[in-house]
Amino acid sequence: MTAKEPPRNVIDPPRSTDGFRAIREEGWCFVDKTDVIARLADVGDFLIFLRPAGFGKSLLVSTLAAMWRGGPDAVRGLRAEGRWRHESCRVVVIDLSAIHLPNPWNAGAFASAADELLRHAFAPAGFATAAEPMEPLARWRAFLEASRGVVLLIDGIDAPLRKAPEEGRTEVGRFLEGFLTMVKNLGSGLRFCLITGEAMGLDLAAAVNNFSDVSGDLPFGDLLGFTTADLRTGLRPLVERKAEALGTTPEAVVEQIERTWEGRTFDELRRTRVAQPAAVLAFLTGDEGFPGG
Repeated sequence: MTAKEPPRNVIDPPRSTDGFRAIREEGWCFVDKTDVIARLADVGDFLIFLRPAGFGKSLLVSTLAAMWRGGPDAVRGLRAEGRWRHESCRVVVIDLSAIHLPNPWNAGAFASAADELLRHAFAPAGFATAAEPMEPLARWRAFLEASRGVVLLIDGIDAPLRKAPEEGRTEVGRFLEGFLTMVKNLGSGLRFCLITGEAMGLDLAAAVNNFSDVSGDLPFGDLLGFTTADLRTGLRPLVERKAEALGTTPEAVVEQIERTWEGRTFDELRRTRVAQPAAVLAFLTGDEGFPGG
């Protein structure tokens, strides 16, 4: 944690990457990149941000949701303090990776699951929606038509296609294209919209060609993932604890992480390099010694 106060709890941090509020309130050790997130939100109103699995996209969504809901108060003591000036507003988070995909495939069951996911996503933001089952895109249309001033965060845009059984891929793809096309055509009243995922095929990308893909932009190259500087600052308590357990120095742990997880470059200029958070945290909080040691 790079907040003004030192972390209170640096042991066994949450394995889930979707609980920014819990991480803050319970004092978990984390890397504060809220200043970069604030910059992301100021780049444009309709954005796409893609990263591989294990890089913390759900935590990015959770953090953005907390910042938009809480306004400036949400970032007190964090690096975005003084930079995040957006007042609080309603936020709807759609986690498409949570849609149940029936196997064997059943189109009716998929439609019901998609409708249920949308209905439950709208409720926390105070949107009244019909309790009875609806065709999911009809419910989606009704929401978008009433969504002026709302922040919409769509996580895992490609997850349903990746997980769908072969016989259901065409129908799932058609649903996602319709879902995104409606965002493009009916979402002009949204205050902000971010779409995350691992990848977007040509069909999905074409459905939202009014969005800016900032995945390769240099300012956000190290937004998700751990840099060497992160290991020496925000994650320092975990590094020190691991060094003590292994009978070595914190710098030796940092150097070993650099050798083992060389990191990946996502910005188009290839100036940033980050290691996968899931792998690094598993090492720092686990009982294993140096890989290959």
